[in-house]
Parts: sequence; C-alpha cells; structure tokens
Amino acid sequence: AFVEDGSNYMTSTSWEAPENTPIDFFERGTEFTNSFMINGGFEGGYYNLGYNQNNTTGILPNSKMDKNKLNFAAGYDVSNKFSVSGKIQYSKTETQGRPQRGYGTTMSMFRQWWNTAVDIEDQRRAYFRNRTNQTWNWAPGALGESPYYWDNLYWIRYENFQTDERDRYFGNVEANYEFADWLNVTGRISIDSYSQFIDERINKGSQAVSNYEMRRYNFTEFNYDLLANYQKQLNEDIRIDGVVGMNIRRNHTKNVAASTNGGLVVEGLYSLDNSVSPINFPNETNEQLGVNGFFASMNFSYGGFLNVEATGRRDRASSLPQGENVYYYPSVSAGFTFSEFVDADWLSFGKVRASWAEVGNTAPPHSIEGTFDRVENAGASTRYSVPHVQNNPDLKPERTKSWEAGIQ
Repeated sequence: AFVEDGSNYMTSTSWEAPENTPIDFFERGTEFTNSFMINGGFEGGYYNLGYNQNNTTGILPNSKMDKNKLNFAAGYDVSNKFSVSGKIQYSKTETQGRPQRGYGTTMSMFRQWWNTAVDIEDQRRAYFRNRTNQTWNWAPGALGESPYYWDNLYWIRYENFQTDERDRYFGNVEANYEFADWLNVTGRISIDSYSQFIDERINKGSQAVSNYEMRRYNFTEFNYDLLANYQKQLNEDIRIDGVVGMNIRRNHTKNVAASTNGGLVVEGLYSLDNSVSPINFPNETNEQLGVNGFFASMNFSYGGFLNVEATGRRDRASSLPQGENVYYYPSVSAGFTFSEFVDADWLSFGKVRASWAEVGNTAPPHSIEGTFDRVENAGASTRYSVPHVQNNPDLKPERTKSWEAGIQ
C-alpha cells in the first residue's frame, strides 16, 4: 500500500484471511538420481567403477543440492598367499539456499510475527516486479522505503541466501600376506580429506546491515596401519584369536574466515573488496595432530561356553606435554554360558557376562600453550590481545572408565 508501483498503492485493504497463506510459500521438492556401475574381473583380480548423480530441489524457493560421486575399487591376488587391493571415492556437493537456523528465520516469522492478513502471493509479485525488498512491515516514518525487523520473504530467499560446496575424497590401499593358515599380516594406508567453501550474503536494502562472509575449511587425515591377525585352534576345546598391530595417525586442519565491514558498497556484488570499511583481520586456523599407537587383543574360548577377551593400547600424542603424552587403555571381558550345564525345559539359553574398560584420549591441538589474537590496529600500531581462556601447560590425557555386568 506504500510502494508507488504496487498493485494497491495508497488503497486501504480489509483485515481478513488472505487467499494465499504461508503454506503457499513452500514449493514441491524434487529429486532425480542417475547412476551406473561397471564390474569386471580377470584371472586373480577384479575391479569396480561406479558413478552416482543426485539433483534435489527443496521445498523453500531458490534451494537446491547437487551431488556427484565417483568410486573405484580393485584387487589382485599376486600369489596364493599375497594379495593387494585399493579403493577410492570422490564426491562433490554443491548447495544453494539451505534452510536458515536460529531465531530470525522464515519459520520463526510465520510462527510468531507474521501478519496473518498478508497474502503471500502479493509478496511474491512485489519482489519479482522489480527485485526490490517490498516488505509487509515498514519502519515508522519510512513507509515504502525501509523494512522494519522483517524483509520480504522472497527477497530473503533470492538475495540473502547461502551457498556452499564441498569436495571430499577418501580411500585406502592395502597388502595382505598369509604366513600360515593361522596367521596373516596386513599393511594399509588410508586417507580422508575434504575442502569446503561457504559464503553468506545480505544484500543492500535489507533490514540488517548488508554483508558478505566467506569461510573455507580444509581437513586431511592419514592413517598407516600394520596388523597381524591370528586365530588358532589349540585342541578340541580351546581356541584363541586376536590381533597385534600399530597405527600412525596424522591430522591437518586449515581454515580461514573473513567478512566485509560496515556494509557493501555496490548492491549485489559479493566480494571482500566491496566492503564499506577496511575488513577486519581474517580468522585463520592451522592445526596439526599426530598420534602413534600400538595395540593388541586376545580372545580365549573354551568348550563353546567360556569366553575371555583382553585388549590393550598405548598411544603417544603430539598435543599433550612431554611426560603426559603417553596413555594406555586396557579392557577385559568374560562370558559364561551356564545353560550348557542346566537341563531344564524352561531354559533355552542363559549367560552371565561382565566387562571393564578404560579409554584414553588426547586434547585438541594448541591446548597447552597460549596464543595471541590479532585485533584491529590502533592507527599505525600493530595490536594483539591475550586469549580469554588460559591453556594448561600441565594438561593430562582424558581417561574414561566403565564396567558392566549382566545376565541374559
């Protein structure tokens, strides 16, 4: 009623339920999936190649997600005792207009603040007429000029949306050698890595200060494993099995986030260079973590009615102080099937069991030493500030103990 090119400019309207309600804001979502798989084999080996494409549109306007996955696996028996195999999967996800979270969202507007006399179709036409923020709630003294608390919903969905894309690949290669019919050794190298880019925008003309924010996350984890698996039937009643091995894990996390300061200069241009004021220093993270572990387990079985299992692991972590960066976590469990010795029609199975375990864990990187925060310069003077939380140089590893007992 206060926008000159609007359909009811300076015309009073009755306060009544509209023809098009908030339910008409939502759209019909769609999903399309295409995939293919190629499997093949040859003497002593095999291979698998697969591709999957998924395209989804959401129930909110201007929302979609596209996923593409490509995977490959192959293996080969070099001899009757030695085999090698490997697999890799790559995926790319691109998303636009994810649902908002928090208080100031579409759903919170509908549930708490929505003017029930507003026709949602009028809001759609008002936005697409000239792509401006013709809201239903104007600021006092600025009717038709400045939105008050709430933007036009279609302005939010087509101007102030978020996008993100994520590339991830993970896989492993391994070799296995059978030294005896009861003993085999496996060596494996694994990787899991992703790179994610997120940007969020608020266009000029919104009720909030215009803004552009970008965040980039990079993560890589390598695991190097050496395992010896054994299983031996010692006699008719006694059987043992278990594993002895080592694991080397390396994690690297690298993130950066930055945003404009004081608004955007040019409408619809989402770039850090389009900041009204000089941008604040980016928030950067560069973390590395290494853990070396040795472990073993043994399961003892007697007569099919008694089982005893013991495990143990020793880890050494880079994120804890010297002298406190080695920790152990053992466990033991036992089970006894007493129904093997009870002859009763009413009892088909009975077992008592008990277990005890202690689990250790390291701290995140940069947990024992303080680091300075970069803050805005004071003129030509460079400034840093101390953190709000004091790290502990005498930090100890986390330990969790548990036990349980039961009958079934």
